[in-house]
Parts: sequence; structure tokens; C-alpha cells
Amino acid sequence: MCGIICIVSSQNSSTNLLEIFENFKQNLLRRGPDSLNFEKYRSENYDILFAATVLWLQGKCITVQPLYDDNSVFIYNGDVFGGISDDSRREFGDTKIIFELLRDTKSIPKTLSKLHGPYAFVYFDKQNQKLYFGRDLLPVWQKRTSEYDFIELPSIGTFCLDLETDKMFVVPWEYQNQNFASKLAEVKSFLNRDIFIMDELGSKGQITFLEPNIEQLYLLSQIKRCSN
Repeated sequence: MCGIICIVSSQNSSTNLLEIFENFKQNLLRRGPDSLNFEKYRSENYDILFAATVLWLQGKCITVQPLYDDNSVFIYNGDVFGGISDDSRREFGDTKIIFELLRDTKSIPKTLSKLHGPYAFVYFDKQNQKLYFGRDLLPVWQKRTSEYDFIELPSIGTFCLDLETDKMFVVPWEYQNQNFASKLAEVKSFLNRDIFIMDELGSKGQITFLEPNIEQLYLLSQIKRCSN
């Protein structure tokens, strides 16, 4: 289990990324007490902060996040049990393996579509100035109501912000959610921006979101209270 956060701000904003990070720091540490690190990046138009805490459960050595090199930055929380070998996962943990897969692929969405298990991630391709983010195909529940001033990103595909063009797009999963249009509309409304659809994976069928119960909505309210 890990805690991850990515904060993005336009350079003409007065937002202090480190101050925002401090507001979330203790909550992140509850999810990963073994490591805490962050990485900052400045593009032509944006300032970005990537941060992660790690609870060491996989691999012979702890994988400190964010993972980064000259061309990419990666933060991840999850437990992938398919799409990578068990031997590699026991040796290195899934975080490092997935980072290498994303770094070497020509298609981030196609590579992610081969993974099985719950996860959330942010991957930044410095060379092409594209910020990818998303969740696995099969969510437990997702909902946004007027009671909360944040939105839970729906598991409808891989999202990407192009930092050069300032355009955002989503590549839907092969098994597209029956609520895809309404969930995408929620994200558009919350971000107040267009999100273009790129059909890179094709379609193999449909799935349906489950609505949250009272206990799960209560958990959201507690998360909001801790963030204030």
C-alpha cells in the first residue's frame, strides 16, 4: 500500500505546491510509513509536484517513490497480480516493473490494459510532455455529489494531459463502462475543460459502475475532514 499525490499548477498561478503537499503529508504517511519523497518538475506552462509514501510489502528491497529518470516520473499505488511474472514481482516488486514497462512502451494505454489488479498511477513522459493518470478497469464504487469538493476519478480509461497543447484526452478501456458518457461528463464539468476521446484499444464489451453505500460515503466525508 502506498500514498501518492500529483499537484499540477499553471506557472501564472500563485499556488505554492509544497504548501499544498504539506496539507496532505500526514494522510499520505498513514498509507506508507516506510518512505516519503517528492520530485518537482517545471515545464514551459506548468509546475508539477509528484510525491509518494511507501509501505514496503513487495520485493527484496524497498522501492522508493517517485521513480524517475531523465525522461519520466512515476508514482503508483496498487497490487498487480497479472500481466507481470510472479518471480519478478517477488524479486523487485510491481512498482519498478511497471515503471520499466511504461518507460519502454510506445503505447501507455495498451501496456496498462495488459495488467490485472487494483491500482492507481501517475506517469509523466518528459520527452513528449504528456502527463498520464488513471485507475484500473474494475472499480468498487465511484460517485461525486455536491457534498464533496473533489471528484473520484472514474475507471473509464487512461487520461492524459498534453502540457504543450494544454489539451486533455482519455483512451477508453477495451471493456467500456456503460456509464462512460455520464462519468466523462462529470470529469469535464469538474475540471471545466474539454476531454477528447481517443479510441486506441477498440471495444470488447461493457461493464457497470456500482453505487456507494452509506458506509463508503461516510468514509469519503472523513477523508474530506482530514484534508481540511
